[in-house]
Amino acid sequence: MAKVEITLSIDGEKLEALNYSLRKENSSVQKKMEQSLAELYEQTVPNELKAYLESRLNKPKRTVRSAAKKSLSGAQSVSKIKEDIKNGQ
Repeated sequence: MAKVEITLSIDGEKLEALNYSLRKENSSVQKKMEQSLAELYEQTVPNELKAYLESRLNKPKRTVRSAAKKSLSGAQSVSKIKEDIKNGQ
């Protein structure tokens, strides 16, 4: 899934003070916001929805070649069925 940017507003002086304090902890506003957003996701999104999203993320992408093979094998099986019908099978 594609990443999306979120824009937030804060008073400039407050941001400077926050950055100053976080540097002492070897952290940053960006890191803290990412951690907070991850926690919010974990606490808020139901497990079933998380599992569904994970399954979509882990699904192997089909290449043109694999899609063509699948399409070809599907066409061959349709031809076989038509032939069987003609032959009364």
